[in-house]
Amino acid sequence: DPHGVLGHGKLKEGSHTDAVMGISWNSVNTNLFASGSADKTVKLWDISTQQCVHTFNHHKDKVQSVVWNSSESHILLSGSFDQSLAVFDARQGDSAEVINFSVSADVECAVWDPHNGAHFYVSSEDGKVSCFDVRSNKGAVFSFKAHLEPCSALSISPNVAGLMATCSPDKSVKVWDLRSSMSKGGKPALVCQKTMALGGIYDCSFSVDDPYLIAAGGDQGILGLWDIAEEEGVKNAFSK
Repeated sequence: DPHGVLGHGKLKEGSHTDAVMGISWNSVNTNLFASGSADKTVKLWDISTQQCVHTFNHHKDKVQSVVWNSSESHILLSGSFDQSLAVFDARQGDSAEVINFSVSADVECAVWDPHNGAHFYVSSEDGKVSCFDVRSNKGAVFSFKAHLEPCSALSISPNVAGLMATCSPDKSVKVWDLRSSMSKGGKPALVCQKTMALGGIYDCSFSVDDPYLIAAGGDQGILGLWDIAEEEGVKNAFSK
């Protein structure tokens, strides 16, 4: 049986009033997790007490994505259908300074770069992927069209620096080399792509154990695995 259920039967005080769109567990402060909701709020929960300890109201539309920074565990990133992302110190509550970043369409997914704690990546409904540096307010480091349809998710390999995967309802998963985007005016290079028999694809993620294994899930209710280690483009770009 679960240790606790937040949102089943009699709701906990402070519960979301609409669908929960995203959650993120804090890997350092393991009693804490954050949730984002269609009720436009981000909530901070204490698992040990099963209580909502704070509600953040900085977004104006559904909150699609929330994720803790792995380098600075108190820093939280949230992304919304209001076409904005917010970075803030969750310890500060109502007094937290919220740094806002704008994108060109509704946010689909946001992730921190596991190799650079100052960078985060966001995919959006218009098929674009953008990279931002939290230390700068000069706009995106780069932005490019990854898919013709919405870019529903992206994942940065925790084991191979510069390796990114994206997916889309267009039924494809694409693999990118981010290293070319670090030069001025550069864009990520497409390494390989695969149309998977999963229907429209809405999530993808690199394995934490196998650096070249990608899992993807689609609207047919099927999980697919793609080992990209033997793809020619991957061997050429990321040869050991």
